[in-house]
Amino acid sequence: MMLLKKLLYALLCACQIHHIFRYINREKVVALAYHGAVESRPSFPLWGQLEYKRFKEQIDHICRFYNVISIDWLADYLNGNRDLPNNSVLITFDDGYRNNYEVAYSLLLQKNIPATIFITTNFLTSGELLWFDQIAVSLHSYRGPLTIPFLNLDISITDENRGDQIEMLIQKCKTLDPMKRLDLIDNLKKLPDDKLPVNSKLQEILEPMRLDQVKELDRSPLITIGAHTADHEILTKCSLEEAESQILQSKKTLEKILEKPVHSFAYPNGKREDFNSNTQALLKKSGFNLAFTTVRRLVELDTSRYEIGRFCIGNDLSSFKPLFYLTLAGFIDNLKRCIRLKKDGI
Repeated sequence: MMLLKKLLYALLCACQIHHIFRYINREKVVALAYHGAVESRPSFPLWGQLEYKRFKEQIDHICRFYNVISIDWLADYLNGNRDLPNNSVLITFDDGYRNNYEVAYSLLLQKNIPATIFITTNFLTSGELLWFDQIAVSLHSYRGPLTIPFLNLDISITDENRGDQIEMLIQKCKTLDPMKRLDLIDNLKKLPDDKLPVNSKLQEILEPMRLDQVKELDRSPLITIGAHTADHEILTKCSLEEAESQILQSKKTLEKILEKPVHSFAYPNGKREDFNSNTQALLKKSGFNLAFTTVRRLVELDTSRYEIGRFCIGNDLSSFKPLFYLTLAGFIDNLKRCIRLKKDGI
């Protein structure tokens, strides 16, 4: 199935479909969601950490055919105060990895490209890895069976399937109670480990930015800092009180560090089920003006400021060149809309 998809996307690009749809969607905005960029690929592919060579190829293509705008420009556009250039693209990063500063920023600076970085604040201030990255590091060299009763999970990890199994486990853990998740991670850390040297390299790739790096980025006219909750908890899985705490804590922490207001927010995970009218009301109450999802759709003038869609780019089919070109051109968004209309009988 994967091969067939790749062949189809390659055929569409060979027929210049991406150029046609880039013209059709020229007045809309494509927002991209990255996580990290690394100089060299780790021992197994981490979904969110793009190798620099691939990241640069994507940025080069964007610079050739699109106009990259800042988040402030997008806000002005949605408020009806400013027009956009044709074929606008917004670049964002989630979580606040150190490689955003050490690897990605140098390219953005070289190309004079603006970007927004949404930071998970306890990741920043504690220096500890995000919970899902702790899972990846814990299983970086484990081989053998793994049973997790309360997840009804019974798997075997090999060198060949390690990346897929770790990603599957992370997805299952997203809806877990945080205390259960902590217990699970503690147990994973106790698994027998081959102590491969890749462990320290993997840890380094997944480390958060330092406070001085965040401050330096914020001083750059190219970079805007936004909030991504305190602990990367999915807000709709929290009580309203806990969701409000996650939102406010992240905002206050960043504003104290930066000594300026923070107005933009990205929902952890960001799928349709991960935000609702209650979370949007909490964001408005907390003083956020924009909130970003990972729902794959283009941004238009009538887009809700608290449901801005983004296209996630990672180490999967999303970075396959023909699909990446089609995504930027708006073809994927248009295709999804056609499918929804057909389902609704329109």
